[in-house]
Amino acid sequence: MKIQIDDNGIEYFNRVCPYCKEDVRINRSNNKAVMFDNKVYHFECFSRMKQIHKKCKNCNKIFSFQNEEEINMLRYQNGFYCAECFKKLCDDGIVKKSKKWMNAHDNIEIYRKNARDNICEALKKKRNSASLISTMRDSLTSYAATIFAEYDVNNLIRANYNLQDVSVFYMRYLQPLYKGESKKYVSVKIPPVHLLEMWRTKLPYLTKLYQKQVAKGKEFSEVGRVVYDLSILVNKYEDFLEWKEKQRALEYEKTIIENTPINVKNIKPSVSAEGNNDVSEVLDDIFS
Repeated sequence: MKIQIDDNGIEYFNRVCPYCKEDVRINRSNNKAVMFDNKVYHFECFSRMKQIHKKCKNCNKIFSFQNEEEINMLRYQNGFYCAECFKKLCDDGIVKKSKKWMNAHDNIEIYRKNARDNICEALKKKRNSASLISTMRDSLTSYAATIFAEYDVNNLIRANYNLQDVSVFYMRYLQPLYKGESKKYVSVKIPPVHLLEMWRTKLPYLTKLYQKQVAKGKEFSEVGRVVYDLSILVNKYEDFLEWKEKQRALEYEKTIIENTPINVKNIKPSVSAEGNNDVSEVLDDIFS
């Protein structure tokens, strides 16, 4: 994926919207687009695509709906009517003493509900709900993070390994590793976001190892050194995942502690012989 930089220095890439066939710009964050079935849509295009259309049987005007709040039609004898037309038909029928339209007027709320239920069911089938929109935006955020992480890994290699053309290395080593299809690292799949975090964190460590090897007389080609470091990271991946899990557990415990109310009245401060409060003992009481 080609990453571009605009005049303001903001990095982005484009995907073609399947609905309007125009580019969707995707930044590192704050994207308004959505991702559905692995395709990226402008939010407005996706909304139009997921709209329900109903034609008024009387005026032939087509009404479009993308959420329940917009529905203002009635369903009568398997036909849909806009509210304005249906009211006029009922009013004219009452003047003409038409039993059909007089009865329709008396049951207008039933026909309104029939239309709402029908359109809501159709909207549900098209999955155009607020929760789905949120999920699709999360999918796009994750997708964008992956693309930019690949880009950042490539830049990290260029900056630290004197390897300006990363394309061959990417195709031979990185892409198969991202997909879990590497012949060198069998049965290993590392997401670009994880590899980037590992590489950034371990770079000083990798540099020291490299310097030790050079001091021992070992020689590396430019690509050879990158492969050497990548192999170390792959071997450390299980440890990295365990570390990530511990970090999540610590964050969870921290959240629990921060959200747990402390009844200060129940804490009895320890007083020293001089009569001063022992603050450290009080804190031990709180967090023990």
